[in-house]
Amino acid sequence: MHATGKLGRWAVLGGAACGLLWIVGAGCTQGSDCDFLLTCESGGASSGGAGGSGGATGGTGATTTMSTAGTGGSPDTCGNGESDPGEQCDDGNATDGDGCDSNCTPTACGNGVKTNGEECDDGNAVNGDGCDEGCIQSACGNGIIAPDEDCDDGNKAPGDGCGPSCAVETGWECSGMPSVCAISCGDGTLDPGEECDVGGDLMGDGCTANCKAVSGWACSNPEGNGKPSACVAKTCGAILAVNAGASSDVYTLDPDGSGLGGSIQVYCDMVRDGGGWALVLQNNTAVANPNPSFDEVVNIANVTGTFGATLSAFDLFLGLRYWNDLGAQTGQMRIEVGPNPSSQTKQAIYGFSIKPNTYALTLGNGGVTIGGGLDPEIKTYSGGGNLGISTFDLDVDTDAAVDCAGFWGYAWWYGSCWKGSFWGGKNVAGTVPEAYWSGTTADHHAYGALWVK
Repeated sequence: MHATGKLGRWAVLGGAACGLLWIVGAGCTQGSDCDFLLTCESGGASSGGAGGSGGATGGTGATTTMSTAGTGGSPDTCGNGESDPGEQCDDGNATDGDGCDSNCTPTACGNGVKTNGEECDDGNAVNGDGCDEGCIQSACGNGIIAPDEDCDDGNKAPGDGCGPSCAVETGWECSGMPSVCAISCGDGTLDPGEECDVGGDLMGDGCTANCKAVSGWACSNPEGNGKPSACVAKTCGAILAVNAGASSDVYTLDPDGSGLGGSIQVYCDMVRDGGGWALVLQNNTAVANPNPSFDEVVNIANVTGTFGATLSAFDLFLGLRYWNDLGAQTGQMRIEVGPNPSSQTKQAIYGFSIKPNTYALTLGNGGVTIGGGLDPEIKTYSGGGNLGISTFDLDVDTDAAVDCAGFWGYAWWYGSCWKGSFWGGKNVAGTVPEAYWSGTTADHHAYGALWVK
């Protein structure tokens, strides 16, 4: 095949392998650069030029060859110094890092050519695929957050919020890239890894400075996510543990740790016998005694009178379901009697437990701590026999002929119809309901109470 150029003619000789021939003629001098970046050469006779009839012509002129790299015989023009289709730049060389790299793209991270200052270059800005944006190798601590990382602050040091495995550490929040981390505990929002966050570091709030629930406290978020936590002590002793100066008074407690929905009001003695005692039963002759049903005696804080810091103003029978939980600190029960709440004549402290279902009271070893004398009736007639609680609607006492709770009007662990009830029984006058300490009719008292811790 022959063609005529500006300054001469060229021909394809011998097929693609022979390249292009430039025919020396007018305007083309042997050894000089011609159009199409061809060098004019003397080719001599070229029989079999571009197919038969063109051979003689081809044999009389000068020829040159040109590379036909690329598919379909298209010339590979990157590096020829001219901006051709598909090239972003062409500086006429194959040197990388000089502004235009060997693939005719501007020197830059992400162009697929690794140049000085780059750890890698995979031709994209996808993180976590081995080569991250910024052309640094994928790894925790490189400052780039990969899909399998929660954070990346540019190091693998612990204790700065973003840990050695690029996970946010407990009590911290991280944002941005590289990650900037700050302590989140105390911001009033429950974050992953926090047990509580009350929105500050308040004395006695039940949540520690690192957002962990204090031992013996239950914390929840009653207003939902994004709102401050509320913490409630499970026992009187738990309050005393974080506030040694707490006064004896009525407190909100959550004995079973089920959250604010399970909270109840409990009177706590923070002074006597080391403090931390929860009042579970109190009988004053100054007010009418409560007479709970079986369901109430198990589940409800049954109070008559004015419930508050003045013990002489109310009677109380706290639900038996709470007794074990309120006494979880030491597992002890304090039994006391006397003329009034501020003056105890006799007192004893025992280990105790309340059995599920039957709610039988069991007392362990102990003894009288003040007043001397025999064990209280609750020990002799109830604790030793593991008697179930008897109420006006459930007769489980030991007297087969009489419903003792119905007869006296008070729920109790009756050994017989007058033995051991702190709500009263037969005294010397025959009818006055008072607390008995022992089996003698003389050992009765106007006040009786049970405390646990």
